Amino acid sequence: GLDPKVFADYEKITNARVSNANGQKGYESILDSYKIDYVIQPIYDGLGNTQPLMKALLPKEEWKPIYLDKNVYILARPVRHNKNIIEAYQIDKTEFKNRLLLIYNYLHRVDPEQIGYRVAKAGMLINIGHYEDAQKEVDAIKKAAPNDESIPLLLRDLYVLAGKRARSQE
Repeated sequence: GLDPKVFADYEKITNARVSNANGQKGYESILDSYKIDYVIQPIYDGLGNTQPLMKALLPKEEWKPIYLDKNVYILARPVRHNKNIIEAYQIDKTEFKNRLLLIYNYLHRVDPEQIGYRVAKAGMLINIGHYEDAQKEVDAIKKAAPNDESIPLLLRDLYVLAGKRARSQE
């Protein structure tokens, strides 16, 4: 955090920015330039959203999930020094997403007042294609916390990924 350029690069990586208005390098080229071959992050940001970097890297063939618990996840690239770890611990990507959904469900049941867990659950339902269930979660979020800043993002993702217009905010 002491070096402004490194901190700016960190922000681009963690937010999975493709590029900025000046056309500077996106997060993928920054990962390459720093030779980052694994990522360890909390499973969701402070608002409950699934980490943008996780959403960006998980669909990519070269990134392999190798760890997940109720706090953090780890993705690794299959480079020479990660090969043995990936072979021993790789999690199927569909299984990884299903486990993540189970974790979000569990966290929501344990602390139903924490709206972030419901946000994370809705986001993962969208990601795995359970759009009707996701819409129900978004509706519950709107009822419990009508001004939650995650609602527009969830609705946008529903619209884009479901290929249809999500119900507008009522």
